[in-house]
Amino acid sequence: MRPPNWLDKAEKKIGFIALPNLYLYVLVLQIFGFLTLNLNPNAFSRLILLPEAVLQGEIWRLLTFTAIPLSGGIFMLFVLWFLYFILKILEQEWGEFKLTFYLASTILLTIAYSFLFNYPVVTFRHIEITLFLAAALLFPDEEIMLFMIIPVKMIYMAILPAIFIVWDFYSGSWLDRGYLVAVFTMFFIFFYPSFIERVKGYYRRQKNKNIFRR
Repeated sequence: MRPPNWLDKAEKKIGFIALPNLYLYVLVLQIFGFLTLNLNPNAFSRLILLPEAVLQGEIWRLLTFTAIPLSGGIFMLFVLWFLYFILKILEQEWGEFKLTFYLASTILLTIAYSFLFNYPVVTFRHIEITLFLAAALLFPDEEIMLFMIIPVKMIYMAILPAIFIVWDFYSGSWLDRGYLVAVFTMFFIFFYPSFIERVKGYYRRQKNKNIFRR
């Protein structure tokens, strides 16, 4: 599955935005959030993205909502390893520019939606899921050692978070649904062209089979 062709042209013009070893920045932020909340659990309210608070000068919130840890305790080690794994293979497949563009655009769209609708962003989970689903589509047969013990193919592991997203969309308010659309916009932009090509290819093969049967 290739990203849209226009990204190759964009890379020639704004390729300077590419961040090598992007996973390091994500991991550092997650570790920062984990340590901060362990030292002071009340700091959570200072990390989340609140548009009105940003407009009052708390500009760090534009970044710190991505530091909200995805887990706690010993499970944080698994989360950090998992983020490293998926970001590393995405960087190897897409290259530094496309991965940076994907993640940065997803974060910017999330921030834009938050400000447009005064919507508080209190988790990094949905953005992390877009990264995981992208990796699962690109490497469906790649095996992950679940809890570093049980080998499971990525495509199977992707089923559960995909169900969570569908449930969040179904059970949430219209503002919640709009937020999910904003978060997953880049995911659909990156994978929609390849999906359409696969569907067309499937129908072409079916058509050819019917012709030969005649």
